[in-house]
Amino acid sequence: METTQLYIELIIIGLEGFIWMCTFLVDILGNKATSVLTKILDNFSSSLFLIGILYVIGVLVDRFADFVFQKKENAIRNVSGLRAKSSILVWKKYGAEKYAEYSRTRVRILRASILNLPMISISFILYTMKYLDKFYMLVIYISILGTLFTYISWRSYNLSLKKYYEKACALESSDKEDT
Repeated sequence: METTQLYIELIIIGLEGFIWMCTFLVDILGNKATSVLTKILDNFSSSLFLIGILYVIGVLVDRFADFVFQKKENAIRNVSGLRAKSSILVWKKYGAEKYAEYSRTRVRILRASILNLPMISISFILYTMKYLDKFYMLVIYISILGTLFTYISWRSYNLSLKKYYEKACALESSDKEDT
């Protein structure tokens, strides 16, 4: 995997985490936190600092998502019939690393989104309830969207992971036939 691609992947995951963390911060501290966050985002030098923070948050969320979904991923890999301990070995042998990297990036972002999207929804709902009058319809809207996108992320994650291992298994099987 190219280093830049890995950084961008983790920054995207970190951005999702940053959104809900900042919204919870505003929920807890009030509008004072909003003015501080606005000053930080308006300043270019702090934007570079922000990218570093997003990267670190992305690493933490990705590791947590890896922990949460490890059993699920192992079960899908086992069901696929893949014999190799690491599907990376299979992809490299057939020169399909670009597809494998792209697939793993999608899986990692979707996996983290399954955790981040409900947190974003909850933080937005709390914000709406705290700062807006007549918030009921907006809370329903946020709940529906949050649930829908979390479900879509979950389904996409499962499908992407299954396809990833199915293709790795097919490559592994074709190698077995060649010998």
